[in-house]
Amino acid sequence: MNIKTSQENQYTKVSIEADRLDVTNMQTMKDEIQDILNNYHKIILDLSAVSFLDSSGLSILISILKQLNKVEDAQLKLCGLNPQPYELMQITQLYNVFDIVTDCDSIV
Repeated sequence: MNIKTSQENQYTKVSIEADRLDVTNMQTMKDEIQDILNNYHKIILDLSAVSFLDSSGLSILISILKQLNKVEDAQLKLCGLNPQPYELMQITQLYNVFDIVTDCDSIV
């Protein structure tokens, strides 16, 4: 799994460059994202490369949100959701919990 970060005005854009966000790469994702969360609190999570998301992937996203919710003025925006991850967000009703934006470039 490859994760790239860039600064976009007040946000840190975190691009997940993996086809799948699931149990096979869950620990790697947790480890890599933790370093970012320790230093930045306004996050745009670009999931445009992710075509498959399972419950393990959802748990990572929920963990990120929970951690950021403990920090004053922190924000998490998800963008670039492909059909399967977006459908999973709808089925689980998590689209009501996360701030989901279609176009990553429209955020900044």
